[in-house]
Amino acid sequence: INWSKLKLYYWLGSIDENNTDGKWLCTHAGFSNRLFEKQRITETQTINDVLQKAYKDLANMHNESAEHPFLQAGEIRHGPKNSIGGILWCDYEEFVDIPNTRQIFGHTRDLKVRHKATKTTNTEHYCIDTTLCNYAICKDYNIMTIKNVN
Repeated sequence: INWSKLKLYYWLGSIDENNTDGKWLCTHAGFSNRLFEKQRITETQTINDVLQKAYKDLANMHNESAEHPFLQAGEIRHGPKNSIGGILWCDYEEFVDIPNTRQIFGHTRDLKVRHKATKTTNTEHYCIDTTLCNYAICKDYNIMTIKNVN
């Protein structure tokens, strides 16, 4: 298997280095600010810089002694004690918005779409895991609309 071809995240539209233009980060389970801050080495590191570390996790996937923070489950989902779920395993209960970032993700099922927008931190997110009952449409890389299948 060529793990380097796996796309772990996607930016819907182009972004600037500080992600202040409001584009959408799309991941399977969400990228929590708790993991972002834990993996960030310097204040100047951007979200993209930190997300690039996820590919190191893929490269070391077969090494059982290596840590895999972006690929591991958090403590809520029975991962290691005090762990934070990565972009494949973050549970909605442990998700914390990253300032100046908009995200769309799934992974934590519910009967309805969860949406939260906070003006003070310039954040917005949608968790759309409703067992295939909803989907997202992004217009002009900026306006997110959630539709119901029915």
